[in-house]
Amino acid sequence: MKSNKNLLVWGVGLIVLSLILGFVLSFNLFLHIGILTIGFGMVFYGLLDSSKGSFWKKGVMTILAVVIGLILAWALVALLFMLAFSFY
Repeated sequence: MKSNKNLLVWGVGLIVLSLILGFVLSFNLFLHIGILTIGFGMVFYGLLDSSKGSFWKKGVMTILAVVIGLILAWALVALLFMLAFSFY
């Protein structure tokens, strides 16, 4: 399996951008989770070799990337909330 480095770079960039904007601007939580989901999904999808395979394989990999991205985004936001409220 070879990785798609372009998707990895964009995914990590979106995750970092979302974290910076979340801390600096304190913008909408659902927008924050949406950007994190896209970022984690791009990273996961970039790790897979999705250039080969049938339409169904690509579709399953896309859905799997979005689901894993959503789970990781909620987990990261929950962890950040726990860390933020542990200092009070």
